[in-house]
Amino acid sequence: MKAWLSVSLLAASLAAVAATSWIIFRPASSILHPPGPLETTENPSDIPRPVSQHVSDLVARKKIDPKLVIPLGKKSFSIVRTGPLRPDGDALSYVHSLIRASQEGDAVATFQIFLATLDCKRTYANSSNAISQDEDDYRQLSECEGLLTDPSIADADWLTSAADQGGVEAMILYSLNPSYTLPQGKQQYLRDPESVRRWQERSRSYLEQAVSLGSQDAMLSLSIAYSAGTLVDKNPTAELAYALAAQKASPIPGFQEAYEPLKNSLNPTQRQQAEQWANAIHQ
Repeated sequence: MKAWLSVSLLAASLAAVAATSWIIFRPASSILHPPGPLETTENPSDIPRPVSQHVSDLVARKKIDPKLVIPLGKKSFSIVRTGPLRPDGDALSYVHSLIRASQEGDAVATFQIFLATLDCKRTYANSSNAISQDEDDYRQLSECEGLLTDPSIADADWLTSAADQGGVEAMILYSLNPSYTLPQGKQQYLRDPESVRRWQERSRSYLEQAVSLGSQDAMLSLSIAYSAGTLVDKNPTAELAYALAAQKASPIPGFQEAYEPLKNSLNPTQRQQAEQWANAIHQ
């Protein structure tokens, strides 16, 4: 069956906090799954919300997809993506329709190319492992054949390109799932630790940039990073600060329960520093 993407970065971040775990290397499929109880299948664009000038500017500059963004006040926003990774039809033709926009700096178009190549690679991998295939499986393989046999498309690092162009969704996903840029996982860490260090530095930089643009998802991702010590050194004050900034952007269900233990573990000076830091982030 066609791969579906249902990514609520906010839900994923809160789940990670509640579980107090962070898996550095995880398969690319870990973000691709049918909609779950913590996620919404409702298209954010169907919900009437006031759009700030800041969010409108990001949309105009092709940094966020207007169909997926949920405005959260004057500056902040969240992104929820649901549905198939690409439209039905020939995948290579679809990518070619986006290439010019991507070359002109459209981060949303570049990220859509990444999703299309990801979908086709997953379709091929699933077909190789499947015991039997139905008509829909064959159709999808046929749609992906041209893309998969064009190395200029299939082998290009579209995710990093989209992040470098300032695409907020790409910047966050780059940091959440290193398997896209470190395909050998733990083995790559042993063979080439410098490549892992570069991923860590770029991930931190991308998340900080996304935070500066107002991404609530990036705020929570940085909070988790400071908790886990994967991208940055562990810092419980910073962990709380970024979580509080996300909460100030828009109330998060279950926030108090998730972060109360962290708050209680800090002394009054640390809690005050976290509050001041959160206010600075949220400005």
